Amino acid sequence: MSDEHLRAGVITNVVFPVTAFTAVALFTAYVIYGGLVLGHGSREGSVTSDAPVEFERGIFFDPLEDGGLIIRDHRGDKLWSIAEDESAYIHSTAQRMWDYRDRDNVSATLPFIVRSHEDGQVIVSDPMTKRGVAINSFGSQNAEDFVDTLKAAE
Repeated sequence: MSDEHLRAGVITNVVFPVTAFTAVALFTAYVIYGGLVLGHGSREGSVTSDAPVEFERGIFFDPLEDGGLIIRDHRGDKLWSIAEDESAYIHSTAQRMWDYRDRDNVSATLPFIVRSHEDGQVIVSDPMTKRGVAINSFGSQNAEDFVDTLKAAE
């Protein structure tokens, strides 16, 4: 009778935990491999548009000490100043793009690219990380306002 109790204890105490740990480790490895090597999920391919480009501009997001942002063109000329409590979607986009560069350990030598497409999609992409953010995800009016402000600053 004690042998039966011992056998059940080995299965419960050793086999199940080892199997569960192995399954979790394999799943974690798959998720990491799929995201980093295969590029599933967060790469620019998930936010592209096949429609022709109407407007394109290189920009930099420069943070200010007071929490605001300055948007500069590819030459470094100031286009737009945004206070900390204004245009939260732009702050969010800038933070996400900076996070992508930090995660991929790349410098900020090249500007981000803003593209407005004929189908209404507005995408901020990074040629260094190959990732992007669809401004339309913050609402079509925000996307339109973003492009209109950049056009007016030309």
